[in-house]
Amino acid sequence: MTENSQAPRSELPQASYPSTSAPSGPVLPTRSTPASKARAGLKILVSSQQAMTVPMRGVARVAQRQFAQAAFNRQRQRVQLQEETRSVLNFSLRLAETMFRFGADSADVDAAVVAVCGTYGIHDVEVDISYQSIRINYVSEFDEAASRGDYLAPAGSGAEKFSHNLVRVIRSSAENYAALEATYRLIHRITDAQITRTRAERQLAEISTVKKPYSPAVLLVWNLLMAVAFTLGVGGSWRAALVSFFVFIAVNFSMVWAGKFGLPSFFTMALGSGVVTFFALWVGSTDSWFFQQGFVVSPPHIVAAGLMMLLPTFRLVSAMQDALHGFPLTAAGKFVVTGANFTGIIAGISTALTLINLFDYASLDVDRTVFNPPPLWLNVVGMVVGSVMVAAAWQGRGANLMLSALVSLAGQGAYYGLVFTTGAEAGRVSVLLGALTVGAAGAFLGHRLHTPAAIYYIPGMMFMLPGLTIFRSAYALLEGEDITAGLHGLANASTTVLMLATGIVFGTYLVDYLVSRFGGSASKESPEQARQAEPSPQVQRPGQ
Repeated sequence: MTENSQAPRSELPQASYPSTSAPSGPVLPTRSTPASKARAGLKILVSSQQAMTVPMRGVARVAQRQFAQAAFNRQRQRVQLQEETRSVLNFSLRLAETMFRFGADSADVDAAVVAVCGTYGIHDVEVDISYQSIRINYVSEFDEAASRGDYLAPAGSGAEKFSHNLVRVIRSSAENYAALEATYRLIHRITDAQITRTRAERQLAEISTVKKPYSPAVLLVWNLLMAVAFTLGVGGSWRAALVSFFVFIAVNFSMVWAGKFGLPSFFTMALGSGVVTFFALWVGSTDSWFFQQGFVVSPPHIVAAGLMMLLPTFRLVSAMQDALHGFPLTAAGKFVVTGANFTGIIAGISTALTLINLFDYASLDVDRTVFNPPPLWLNVVGMVVGSVMVAAAWQGRGANLMLSALVSLAGQGAYYGLVFTTGAEAGRVSVLLGALTVGAAGAFLGHRLHTPAAIYYIPGMMFMLPGLTIFRSAYALLEGEDITAGLHGLANASTTVLMLATGIVFGTYLVDYLVSRFGGSASKESPEQARQAEPSPQVQRPGQ
């Protein structure tokens, strides 16, 4: 085909399709005159009719008849109803994805989807949550049957039935307490009928795109203060705390470097624990330059503080919650990832021991480095400050930090109160009581302030993590000094962590039952303040 030749163009009837071709010359304004209107009308009158390209079907074909107008209106209402249902389900799925990505547990995600859909007029929604996906299924026949008082629509009843099945896969997560708190409060405003769906969608988009409260430089400061506080809290000296400060600068930059390569969490945990262990053993060895200058530190206390920061406690507690709330697949996935991260920590310690032996440094006598615990006031202050820094490192705001400190104090009060009352050493019963107190306090604050309980009890439980026991046991096992004692110590540490998670879950269960049984959900704001904050009326589905 030559450049000047043109392909034959099929003319489309303008009765069915608008013209989309641009004019060849400049468009000049035209002025309609009575003569031109008459010629146009005459042309239409004498021209032959064009066949319709797309025939009209169904009710639309007879919509102008008197007995078809009602059916046509009813059809439009059903289409509008289905579109509105789909929009509500899509919004609920995006809300669930946001909660899951910011660290909410499966039970809260399930309850949020059902509550939000019910608020906007969609009932009997089924939610299926796995480790990385959320599925929402809805069939309209259940709502139709419920309106008649039964559960199975009889054949030929004429009830309109339609179904929707939505799936969303979540492959990334980041603990963001500020965003998670804002999401929970948005859900409460929705369920209290204070906000329309359109406005809720806009606010959810703002929550998902807003910047985090703290920059990477500020987060580094929080992590360094956390390392110092935990080192002092587990019984380390001020020299050990100073070493932890500089060691965790190296840990931070090494983990940031690993994050640029997109390494899985196993390698990130191995790298972090390896760096902490290597530098702690290097500085604390009797052959090091620091020791010869009189700068004596206890490596186990430095490593213990590091393990408290690296242990996947949040995921473990969330896995226990999912297992007890009836989400076995989600819990299994989280347990597998938690086990892999814990294995990565042990692998990092093993690699650090191998590297330090290449420099012919003196081996560590673990039994001799077990010092007496610090004064009680120093232990309490160190753990409280460390808990506050944990909440800050996970993007918690000012109120979250203060309340996390109160939860930590309450848990330590129960933990040490049992020790002083019974005169026995702190054991598993003390851990269980302290965890129950922390979980109950976090759940109460969550109900009271319309916030997730996890942002309070996760930082508040840090004082019970057995970081020193894990390092001592891993060292004894990997160095071959006493394999039986090492395995026994790791088993005891794992049991302590599991009891810690179980106590927290039981505390939240207890408070949830008491609140639902006696008080309902206590709100921080009065109804008048809530109406002034969100004056939007309740949203109803079309046709209701």
